[in-house]
Amino acid sequence: MNESETQLKRCQTLMRNALDGIHIMDVQGDVVEVNESFCNMLGYSYEEACRLNITDWNSQWSKDELLARIKSLVGKSARFETVHRRKDGTLINVEISTTGVKIEGLDYFFASSRDITERKKAERELKVREERFQTLFNSASEGILILSTSGKFIAANESFARMHGYTVHEIQAMNLRDLDPPDALAQAPERIRRILTEGALTFEVENYHKDGHTFPVEVSASLIMLDGEPVIQSFSRDITERRLAEEQLRKSQSSLNAAQKLAHIGSWEWDVRNNNAQWTDETYQIFGIDKNDLNEHRENFLDMIFSEDRAQVDQALSDALDGISDYNIEYRVRLTDGVKKTIHALAEVIRDEEGKPTLMRGTVQDITERKLAEQKIKFLSRIYAAQSHTNQALIESKDEATLFKRICQIVVEFGGMELAWIGITHKSEI
Repeated sequence: MNESETQLKRCQTLMRNALDGIHIMDVQGDVVEVNESFCNMLGYSYEEACRLNITDWNSQWSKDELLARIKSLVGKSARFETVHRRKDGTLINVEISTTGVKIEGLDYFFASSRDITERKKAERELKVREERFQTLFNSASEGILILSTSGKFIAANESFARMHGYTVHEIQAMNLRDLDPPDALAQAPERIRRILTEGALTFEVENYHKDGHTFPVEVSASLIMLDGEPVIQSFSRDITERRLAEEQLRKSQSSLNAAQKLAHIGSWEWDVRNNNAQWTDETYQIFGIDKNDLNEHRENFLDMIFSEDRAQVDQALSDALDGISDYNIEYRVRLTDGVKKTIHALAEVIRDEEGKPTLMRGTVQDITERKLAEQKIKFLSRIYAAQSHTNQALIESKDEATLFKRICQIVVEFGGMELAWIGITHKSEI
């Protein structure tokens, strides 16, 4: 066996055992030789495949384009992707490696074909996922930042850049130290350590804006893997408005507490179903108890009321919950230090769709001073009335017995006594 025959047999053996589809064509695109893998790839038998022309299976280019490409590859090697049509009409993506060779003075093309349909499908799916991610990434209302564990920015979306007054291109060239003021930057290593060990962390921090002012940001950060490396993905929200609202609420609550303190008025809410309540600071002040002393609202509350008033208050609560009457009552309480107070309470009942009470809320006012003033006014009024009637009796009474009788009547009537009498002694008896 000469060298040519040996080489031919070697090539034939390689063709038969190759996993890629191998075919040899002349310059007209007619098949000269194929291997089994090429036949299986296109769904032809060996005999059918050997009668094919490249135009029978290549669906990407026209006949003229194919012949022109073949001639351009004479004496050259090339690799490219194209689309083949199988015998049953289905299309497959193929990667071709071809080399132009000359045998006995004639030009031939040795081509290796590899079915890359699944790879192209995976690439398309990956591209779709990447485009979808990029769309969501850039259209997200929250600022999204991906940074290395050293604080170098890797990627940022439009919202994050806009929030800080930069373009995406500008922000991606920055580092954590460019946005964090000194106090925040000093805490960054500990935050990164916690994210690495705990996997996630939510915190609030001040950030620099491009114009130099700082603003508050709430950050939800988590550890993810990117290209096999741990990185930090964070979602940032500008909470300036929330901070302003919280400050307004704080001021409003402070003003409410001050107003309630000045007026001796407190407010409260009672969750009827769970028997727990929320009282304002002034309410606790009025009743002289600590917040921890209100575990069982109704019971703890009733225990502070004078025993003479307790049943009436308890009934008023029940009547309000049952819808019988409004809760509008005065009662007396005795504080732990022995101080006695008089309270005026008003409340409304909130009900569910079935009409069952769910919440009771209202106000309490310490009217002790007012009640004492009323009692003093009432007392003085009686005194003044008694004096007036006494003076009138002195003028109108005709004798001593009539005068004394009238004075006793005045004392009983205006002094709040059941009985009054006057005793007379003579000097001689003293």
